[in-house]
Amino acid sequence: PPVAVACDVAVAGGSAASLAAALTAAEAAPSLSVCFLELTDWPGGQLTAGGVPAIDFGPKGTNMVAANQPASFASMMAAVPGNPGACSVSVKCYEAKKLVDDWITPRLAKASNLRVFLRSAVVGAARNASAYGGAVTSLTAVQRRPTGAVPEYTRPLSQALPDWYSPAASDYFAKRTLAVTAKVFVEATELGDVLATA
Repeated sequence: PPVAVACDVAVAGGSAASLAAALTAAEAAPSLSVCFLELTDWPGGQLTAGGVPAIDFGPKGTNMVAANQPASFASMMAAVPGNPGACSVSVKCYEAKKLVDDWITPRLAKASNLRVFLRSAVVGAARNASAYGGAVTSLTAVQRRPTGAVPEYTRPLSQALPDWYSPAASDYFAKRTLAVTAKVFVEATELGDVLATA
């Protein structure tokens, strides 16, 4: 049977927006419980998806000025080390692992009201009855845990993704299904059109 997960705010993620939404909700309202469902084991979306990602800052851009940034983003940028190598698209390139280890993971752990569900793929949504499609009442997600029998990242992503979304155990993962209920749902999976029709 699915594992019941209840929270005040549920953020369905896999993107930089989901990370920002989960942190903002947890830090702005410490009395609320926030659940963050992250598709990978590596939060941050485009902020951490590449080997050496780049924040889109030009050499003369005013968006580089901390006073022009939200406080949490300015904090993150301060944690990003200087340009580690040639980067033609930005003045702020960095190693993704360093950002995850030095800022993202500690920031997630700091919020005591935030529950993080890594490796969790949202596979469905339930709605209440309404003439307009109804409000989302729950999400179903598949959470996977590496078995250790086979290295997790040895297949092309096109072959791994069907396994991530399937509730069936595999050589790569043991799995459990989560039934997530919340008062507020934030869809930041980059699969919004899929969830809208679920």
